[in-house]
Amino acid sequence: MERLVEEAERGRDAVYAQFETKRHHWARNLGSRFNDAVATRLLKKPPGLYLSTFRCLTRLVVDEVVRYEGPYPYVDGLVLRATSRIGTTRVRHDSRPHGRSGYTLAKLFELWLTMSTSFSILPLRVVIASGLAMSLLGVAFGVEVVVEKLYWPNHAVGWASLMTALILFSGIQLVVVGTVGEYLGRLLMTVNRAPQSVIRRVVRGADLAAADPPSVVQAS
Repeated sequence: MERLVEEAERGRDAVYAQFETKRHHWARNLGSRFNDAVATRLLKKPPGLYLSTFRCLTRLVVDEVVRYEGPYPYVDGLVLRATSRIGTTRVRHDSRPHGRSGYTLAKLFELWLTMSTSFSILPLRVVIASGLAMSLLGVAFGVEVVVEKLYWPNHAVGWASLMTALILFSGIQLVVVGTVGEYLGRLLMTVNRAPQSVIRRVVRGADLAAADPPSVVQAS
């Protein structure tokens, strides 16, 4: 705890404990690595940051975290959207002396679902990209069927034309579903009160006039 507080006093809003060697079960470590990779992609987490459960948060971050009123809170996701001043400190990780951890793979999967569906709309955009890719593939197949019919008119092309239409319209359906999902995702971010910015402090004119030396220099 002292190490976390010392690092926070250096100007960090959040400090995570980084284990020198993790003593968890290999399955737990595997699930943690998967969640870490997902958080890096979806939440724009710094790649080298491990989101451990041992953390120190400043009052600024705590106030932003408790503003969330949704039924699926994910503390690390709320921290990452509140600040970029995040630090780490190395700590020793000892094996559990008694009992077993209740954090199972099923709970890790539930955590992944909460992270991916409550704090990011990237999966919806992946659906749109997949639909566009399938539509382009359908167009390419359509061109291939036309060329094949021109050069080999006696060649049966019924199956190819059917698959072309199927791929093309499936891609269009994915694009439509993804577009609707984009609107729903933006509504989700609004309901979750995802901040565009976080105000650290407010400096008023009277405060600037009383500052010695002045903290702000006005350009002429």
